[in-house]
Amino acid sequence: MTTFQPLGKIELIRGVDIDISYTHQYYFDTLADQEAFFSSRAVLFLENGTYQRKNINTIQVPYQADSIADYKYLRWQNPQYSSKWYYAFITSIDYINPGTSQINYALDVYQTYLFDIVWKQSFVEREHTRRWTTDSKLNRIPVVNTEPEGLEYGSEYTTVDEEEFEQIPDVGWLVFGSTKIGSSVPRNIGNMPTGIIYTFVPVSTNQRRNLTFTSGKRTLLDGWTALSLFARDTTLVNSLCSVVFYPFLPLRGITYTQSGNTIDLSFASPVATVTLTGGLTTGNYVFRFTGLVSATNDFIVPVEFQDSKYIYEGFPNYSESKLLMFPYSFMELTTKRGDSMVIKMEYCEDRLTGTKLRIGAYGTISSVNKMVYAIRNYLSDMNGYNMVNGLADSSNSNLPITDDYTASYMQANSNSLRVAESNARYSELTTIDNAYRSYETAMSKRNAEGIKDVASVGENLATGTLMALVGSAVGSVGMGVGGAGSIGSGISGIVGGIADYLQSGKEARSDYWNKYYSAGTDYANAVASVMAKKNDAKQIPPTSKSLGGDYIFNMANNCDKLYLRRKTIYPEYANKLSDYFKQYGYKVNRLEIPNFHTRASWNYIKMTEPNVYGNIPNDDLMQIRDIFIKGITLWHGNYIGNYSRNNDEI
Repeated sequence: MTTFQPLGKIELIRGVDIDISYTHQYYFDTLADQEAFFSSRAVLFLENGTYQRKNINTIQVPYQADSIADYKYLRWQNPQYSSKWYYAFITSIDYINPGTSQINYALDVYQTYLFDIVWKQSFVEREHTRRWTTDSKLNRIPVVNTEPEGLEYGSEYTTVDEEEFEQIPDVGWLVFGSTKIGSSVPRNIGNMPTGIIYTFVPVSTNQRRNLTFTSGKRTLLDGWTALSLFARDTTLVNSLCSVVFYPFLPLRGITYTQSGNTIDLSFASPVATVTLTGGLTTGNYVFRFTGLVSATNDFIVPVEFQDSKYIYEGFPNYSESKLLMFPYSFMELTTKRGDSMVIKMEYCEDRLTGTKLRIGAYGTISSVNKMVYAIRNYLSDMNGYNMVNGLADSSNSNLPITDDYTASYMQANSNSLRVAESNARYSELTTIDNAYRSYETAMSKRNAEGIKDVASVGENLATGTLMALVGSAVGSVGMGVGGAGSIGSGISGIVGGIADYLQSGKEARSDYWNKYYSAGTDYANAVASVMAKKNDAKQIPPTSKSLGGDYIFNMANNCDKLYLRRKTIYPEYANKLSDYFKQYGYKVNRLEIPNFHTRASWNYIKMTEPNVYGNIPNDDLMQIRDIFIKGITLWHGNYIGNYSRNNDEI
């Protein structure tokens, strides 16, 4: 009876670069491609070999060991039972005798069961994905992948582009908050009372450029003069609550025209061009915020800026799109005064439409320059501008406030000084008047006494008493000629009376002039006292009411604007990461059917939980599973390890 001996077909293969580590493998789209690839590399053929069983892992061949020492791969087929090829790694070759060698092998479970595997959705940790897409304007933009890589990218960034934003080139604003001017102006912003009137003056922020500002045909007061007048003018001093520098004025409808170094300004908001009070002549104009309510428009509105470039323009031309995502690349919005925010381009909705980045500067008119800068359509904000994820400018832009003590003293004491001087003058005039009245009274009394004496002489003449008359007359005039008897006595009386009359006149006149000169001296002393107080005030230098912030430093160092920077990692790390991403793709950490052939030359795949099934022995199925947990690179041609090849998406 004839015994049937099943035969096996064995092929020894050269020129393949795969090994039992399963780090690299060939990927074929069809079974025909696989068979054609290995058939073209089969060198030695055993058509009538023994039946091969994958568990035995050995085979004897009629070749001397040294002649086949460089063979690393084989395949076999048991054609009487199946057309399936089994692929295996040659692990070693043992010498049996000069004409026989034993080949030890391990089954290549991937190539053997490549077209028996059934893949279901698996949790893929890392793979090559699609890197680029286009926006609505056909600009190339990255496909978003924000999964952290956990790779070193350095601690520093380089700025590859910077743009500065100004409401009006080289122009900022000084906003003066005051309580004593413009009392007829409503003290409110919208419907909210403030108690403060705001006056503002444009200033040049360019140290090398002297600008003149006009509004219509009116030349505006320059900032230095306005600040000086608030400090020195007696009607303005002590009225200043704040002086704040604003890089942008958040008012509706600011327009300007420019001719050389002259800038003409106009407003649609409730802003009046007025003459600053305080003794200024017409022609010294400033802007004053009236705070009126508009039934149709808001007058405090954000200032909107637009980037001059598309979102990804200005960055290096990276081949790996993930290098254009945070933390490798980003935009930075900064004031250069210590405040900044990171803008992750992948969260800008406008990236899909090709719209350039827009920035809204939100603020108000107040004694504190509080500004918030927000990015339009950033982080899926439904209202356009998202202030929650914006940049709050917390820098101190207040300017120093000084008061001139003389002006302050004069302002506070002007009434009392005027009253003191007036009282002194009134006292002088009153004293002189009273002295004169006393003088007139004394003179009237003296004249009356003289008339009485003359009347007495006439009466004596009438009675004939001559001696008595002579004695009385002489006594009255005070001649004092002496002698005995009644004649001598009478003459003496007349002389004494005349002397008294003359003396009383001298005393009255002397008293008047003493009081007159004394009143003048008192008035001069009182006026001198008032002037001394004024002079004392002048000796006190202007004092600082508020030290202000660091605006002068900011302007001197070009830190008074808003800046948008494009920043990326340094080339040293960018090159390393680019090579890594090219070789291993990106982290994805998502549930999907893996990408086995989406690139031109190779695909890398690493899974956390491979869901692999099929008509495959369980031990081989588990080994396949472990291969993909470890990570494997699938090559689409016989160029394993050649990472210099193009590997673009297909």
